Amino acid sequence: MARKIITIKEVRTGNGPFVLTVRHDGGEFMVDISDHIHAAQHVFKPLLLAPHRLSDVAVDEYGSCVGWYFDGTDDMEIPADLLWRLHLYQTGRSLSPQGFAEWRKRMGWSKKRIAEELDMSRRMVELYESGQQIIPRTVVLSCQRLELAQDMDQFIKIRDGLDNVIKAVEAESIRTGTNGQ
Repeated sequence: MARKIITIKEVRTGNGPFVLTVRHDGGEFMVDISDHIHAAQHVFKPLLLAPHRLSDVAVDEYGSCVGWYFDGTDDMEIPADLLWRLHLYQTGRSLSPQGFAEWRKRMGWSKKRIAEELDMSRRMVELYESGQQIIPRTVVLSCQRLELAQDMDQFIKIRDGLDNVIKAVEAESIRTGTNGQ
């Protein structure tokens, strides 16, 4: 997935606390910024103390970010690419960096193994996990396929084990003449 560069045309508050509707040169999307606001609360403290000021959101002069410019502050900004990335994570069109790292650990695989399974460099895995690159939908689907394949392997092992138990019980019932009674 090529990195999408958007130019924001308009922003307004959406439905719910810390939800923004962003109109850009290619359409419109909604994004929940609450996690970002709370994670960077040292920057957004004035907004957290006065949540009614969320509606004062504005687009900067270049369309490259949105921000809140009150009480003499100019550092309460969120770049357009971060808003887009959050939107992709929230709509399931991409895994978050944390979600990708958690998935890898859940699979029990190293970065090297994931790189081999996904046919990419270890460096690319690191870029995805650090959030420096958006995880493309094709990679998300490949991750789902790998997880399903691993689940199927486990299912087959369990099924084969149960088949062996059933055969052993049947053999025992034939040997003893109990026929499952």
